[in-house]
Amino acid sequence: MTLEGRPTVSTAGKPTGPGMPSFGWKLADGQVAAVLTYVRNSGGLAAPAVAVDEVAATRRSLTERAEH
Repeated sequence: MTLEGRPTVSTAGKPTGPGMPSFGWKLADGQVAAVLTYVRNSGGLAAPAVAVDEVAATRRSLTERAEH
């Protein structure tokens, strides 16, 4: 979601809800990993850090999927 963003589903009651913007075009893999690590550990949660190579692999996978 951080890399590609997500639109919201519009309904009759809320035809133009806010969406999650894409940050893949703006942030490098290390920056995405840092943001996700921060989010995963905020609010008292404790989760392992997100590795830069995981972000890079996900970005490659998304690019390959879009090309097909």
